[in-house]
Parts: sequence; C-alpha cells; structure tokens
Amino acid sequence: MGTNYTEAFSVALIDAAFDKDECVRKEISQALRELGRSHPRLVLLACHSYLSKHSKLLQGHRVIILHTMEAIIKETISQLDQSLAKMIISLASDEMTRMKDIVPEWQEAASQLLVALGCRFINEVMEEILQKFQPGVLPHYFVVQTLGNLATANVYGMVPFLTAILGTMLPMLGMAKHDSMKSVFTIALGRFSESILEYLANLDKAPDPTVRKDAFSSEIYTSYEILFNVWLQHKEAKSLCHVLDAAVEMGSRVLETQIDNLLSILHPQVCTPLDYSNHTAVKNHNEALRCFTVLARAYTDRLIAFLLQRLEVHSERTRIGTLTVIKHLINSASPQLESKKAQILAGMKFTIQDSNNKVKWMVAQVISAMAHHDYLELDGGEAMVEFIIRQCALPCEPGTPKPRSYDPDEVTDESLRSMCDNILNLLTTTVKKMEDVLWPFLLEFIIPPQYLNALAPVCRSLAHLGMKKLQHNEGLQFTHQEPDLLKPQLLLTRLLVVSAFPFRGRGRGVPALRFLQVAAPLVHPQLGSLPQRHWEDKLLLLLSRSLEAVAPGDETWSSQLSEEMTKHLGNYGNRPHEKGFLYKCVGVVLRQTGSHNVVRKQLVEILQSVRHTEPMERETVVSRFAALYSVSVACSDAECETGAM
Repeated sequence: MGTNYTEAFSVALIDAAFDKDECVRKEISQALRELGRSHPRLVLLACHSYLSKHSKLLQGHRVIILHTMEAIIKETISQLDQSLAKMIISLASDEMTRMKDIVPEWQEAASQLLVALGCRFINEVMEEILQKFQPGVLPHYFVVQTLGNLATANVYGMVPFLTAILGTMLPMLGMAKHDSMKSVFTIALGRFSESILEYLANLDKAPDPTVRKDAFSSEIYTSYEILFNVWLQHKEAKSLCHVLDAAVEMGSRVLETQIDNLLSILHPQVCTPLDYSNHTAVKNHNEALRCFTVLARAYTDRLIAFLLQRLEVHSERTRIGTLTVIKHLINSASPQLESKKAQILAGMKFTIQDSNNKVKWMVAQVISAMAHHDYLELDGGEAMVEFIIRQCALPCEPGTPKPRSYDPDEVTDESLRSMCDNILNLLTTTVKKMEDVLWPFLLEFIIPPQYLNALAPVCRSLAHLGMKKLQHNEGLQFTHQEPDLLKPQLLLTRLLVVSAFPFRGRGRGVPALRFLQVAAPLVHPQLGSLPQRHWEDKLLLLLSRSLEAVAPGDETWSSQLSEEMTKHLGNYGNRPHEKGFLYKCVGVVLRQTGSHNVVRKQLVEILQSVRHTEPMERETVVSRFAALYSVSVACSDAECETGAM
C-alpha cells in the first residue's frame, strides 16, 4: 500500500470514526488500530493533523481519535521517534487543559495518551506537564491526575521528579477548596508514595541505586501534616480516605501520632443517623467506613480497642454506629481481624443484652457477618446464636399495645423477628461451617417455654440439618450437658402437642411435624424405619374418612376425584415413590365408589399407565389390584340386584 494511499485511507477512517452506529464505530476504530500497527507514524500524524485542523470537532469524535492514538502508541512505542512524540505530547496536553471545567471523558482520554507516551518519553512529557504545574497556581484537575498516573506507569522515570513535584505541590494543598481537587491531590500523593516504595524495593533495577526513603520523607510527611491539619475536619470523607490510603502505604509517622484524633473524628460521622434519600450523605457515610478499613491495615490493635470501648457506651447512636463499623470491618478487613475474632466476640456481650430494637437489629446483622467469617465456631459463638433465637421468639401480639411511634426509623418486634428468622434460615442453609454450631445446639430451644414462638424457624432449621446428616449417613445421636432438658419422651411430647395445632404460633405445626419425621431416631432407635409408612397410612386414613363424609350425598364427586387422580399419574413418571402413593390413593377412592363402570374404567386406565419395568410401581399396583377387583365384582353384583328389582 503506497504512502499517499495509506494516508488518505487513514483520513477517511478518522473522518468516519464517529458514525452514529456504535458497531460501525467499533469496526472503524479497530481498523484504524490495525492500520496504525503496520504504519504507526503515518496514522499518528494523520490523527494529529485531523485534531489540529478541526478545533470544533465534536467531543465524542475527539475522544475516539485520542483513544485510538493511545492504543497505537502502546503497541508501537518503540518505533516512535522523539519529534513525533513531542508533537503528540503537545497536542494531548492542549486537549486535556483546553477547557477549565472538568469534562471527564475527553480530558481523561488526553491524560491517558500522555501517560502512554510517558512510559518511554518521560522527560518530554514532564517538560510539557510542569509548564502547567507552576508554584502558587492551582493546576488543572487532570494535570494532577496525570502526574499521579505517571508515577504508577513509569516508576523509574518519575521518582527523580518527585522531590520537585512535592515541593511545588505543598503550597497548593491549602489552596484546594473543592472536594474534587482535594481527592485528586490525595490520590496523586498516594501514588507518589507507592512509586517511591516500589523504586526502593527494586533498587537493583533502578537507574540510581543510591536513592533512600529519607530523600522523600520530609516532603511526604509535610504533605500529610498539611492534609491532616487542613482537611481532617472536613465532612467529605472521600478525600480523607485517599489521604489515609497514601499514609498507610507510606507508613507515615504523622498518621500514627494522629490516630486517636482521627478516630474521634471519623466515629461520630458513622454514628450520625443516615438519610438514605440524601445521596451525598450516603456516599460520605460509605467513604467514612472505608477509612476504617484502611486504618485496619496498619492499626488493627488500636482500632479494635477503640471500637470495643465504644460498644460499652449506653447510647443508641454510639452503639449502632460502632456496630456498623464492626460489621463493615468483618466483611472488608477479614485478614487483619483474624487474630481479633475472640476479642470481638467477647466485646459483643454488652450489646446482646441491649433491649433497644434498633441496636438489636444491628447486632443481628453483625452476627450474620460473623457467621460467614467463621467467628461463631469459637467460644462465645453459641451466645450469638442464642441472641438470634431470642429475637425469633419475640411475641406476635404484645400484651399491652405500644403507643404510636412517629420515628421513621423505628424497628418493630415484627420486623426484627422476621429478619432474625431469615438470618437463622440463611445460616442453616448457606454457611457450611455453621452446621456443627447449630446441631445439636438448636435442640436446646425446643422445650423451654420462653422460646415457644421461635419453634417454627428452629424446627425448620433442625429438619434441614437432620435431613443432611441422614443423607450423609451421619447419626443424629448426641450428648448433652443437661440430659433432663432433652429427654426423648419430652421431645416427643413437645413436638406432638404443637403439631396438633398446625396454624398456631406462626405455623409451627408443619415444621414441627417435619422435624419429628426426621428426628424419629432421637425419640427411639426403633422408630427410624416407621415414620414414612405411618405417615402414608395416616394420610390414606384421612382421605378415607373424608370420602366417608362426602360419598353418601355426593358420589359423583368421588368418581370425579378418582378420574382426576388417574389422569395425574402421568405427572410422576420419574418419581416412583410419589406415583406409588398416588396408586394407593386411587385405590382408597375406588373402594368407596359404588359404580362398577367407574371402577372398571379406572382399573383399565391404571393398568395402561403402569411401567412394568419399575418394580416398586408394579408391586404397588399388584398389591392393590386384587382388592380393587373384588370391589368391582361387589359393585357389579349390587348393580345387578338393583336392576332385578
């Protein structure tokens, strides 16, 4: 392909790069990059020329061209000559700072192009950037961001510039008024720190192996002192979080001296009631929590001691805020808290006795987080489970109506109970290590009357755990410190009584029956093989008694029931146990049907539906067929006698 043709083709692609169809845009961009891979100088010059000549080009179009140039440079930077690099650096710098206001997509694209060039042409890029980073003048947002990104992208090239950059930056910190500028300064400071540490960790590869950490300590620590003194009290936690990230990364001595003051400022921010409709407040709250995560990386001992001390304070706001931080740290700083699990569990003893529903709501969430991070297997874990059960047992109908509350954040007994029901279910079904914590411990809550209202969720969990043990051929036997509390006869009595009234106590009868079926070996070893057969027999008896009540006055209804049951057999093709039981149900219905025609018709359909290759299905039908045949004959004789009359 000739040079002129390649250049013309490049311009044509650039001109069409902002097509209204996104798929077309992607195809053109990809074509430009492939062409640039083969002819980098020609394509880059064409892009440079196009942007220079079209000053009023749409921003979206400019962004595509800038990204294309960045991609080509990343792949072909070794082929790039200095003169072209300088041209593109000047262009990118102008694109990045032309607008004083922040235009993220456009200016970000230009900044990334400069960073890509800085991987090889760091001196040329810094010469351009430092012209726009002058003492006493607050720089453009993306100038600061570019400096920070360059420190990460080209460690060995940037570290020699950092002393001068930090010296210029220090007076600027006090000039930054907007949160966006504070954030970008602190992010850059953090990246400078990371760059210095990486340089020092790889001195054998560094161009100047004599560089020491002390060469930057004065500027870095002075920067932190300014940030702490000027910004520490600011309500915007995001900036502070970036400062902390940088300080922890660098191992700042200044931060260590400020930790107590820092905690006393951060903690009230998370204790302030949160207005979820206020996006800024929610964002600030989340950033404050992230500050605690950052601090946990370096100051775990002091942080946990501070939080557990705050848990002892009898204040709703303080406890809720502190519990919020603890829950956040359990989820976000698990490695740092590994050695503090027992200490945190012990510290929770003050909160599980709190009678305030708002506090209990937060305690339950902390316990849920603990369960997912293996806290509850330790000493004190059972006390946390007992707390959850106590909330599940909260009464459904308080004896004395409470006065109407006008608190929009009120936590009712009902909502607290419902949440703890869900937590217990989640811990039972989704947290593998909780199985050994919950079984057999949950059995202790079946008998005591104060836990009666928790029987539904407790029995549901026990039934699930017991069934899993049986499926894995594990025994249900256990030893208990208080044998009088769980005598088999007492267990059977309690479960039978509550099962007699299935819809009372939040529907506890059904879970109790389900658990009784699973727990038969706990009641007596000989009951292990009986429950399923007895269960079916009782259901068949219930069906028979129901038909006795209906049939005398409405035999047609019974006939229709047998027809529907027979039609339903096809739905259990792959489930022989259920199909076998349905055969038994059909048999019960037909035995109480007085019509020979109905019985005969159903028998024919049954025989046609049987899969004779299935032993269980075949045996069930055979066992019922003789009885049904005798019923058919009896019905026929009765009809003949009626006809003779």
